[in-house]
Amino acid sequence: MDAVLAYLEAWNENDAVKRAALLSQCWAEDGRILNEREQLNGRASVEARIASFREQCPHDRGRLTSEIQVCGNWFRFTVEVVRPDGSRYSQVLDVGEIDSEGRIVRIVTFNEPLGTLRLSPVDRR
Repeated sequence: MDAVLAYLEAWNENDAVKRAALLSQCWAEDGRILNEREQLNGRASVEARIASFREQCPHDRGRLTSEIQVCGNWFRFTVEVVRPDGSRYSQVLDVGEIDSEGRIVRIVTFNEPLGTLRLSPVDRR
């Protein structure tokens, strides 16, 4: 899935011109990202968020940790961020949608891992 790979490459790109070109290729003008902390509306917002991350963490790299699974025009994959020392953080599951032009129109990001479900004795039946 070329759009997803270009999107991930954009998160790892420190050069603003290259990053903008990648996002133009893979991200719909009105595409959105939603996670528990923020909602980004439009390519410009996504580009600004990535630029902020790259400024704060210029040597950290996002790394795909799963295959990209596709179902119709929907996809999902997992990613983690790796620091130069090899330590990892920000493990996420992204679920997204591709438009008819092959650009991402929506991504919902879930932080991983999920907490453990604690069942009461009544629920264990």
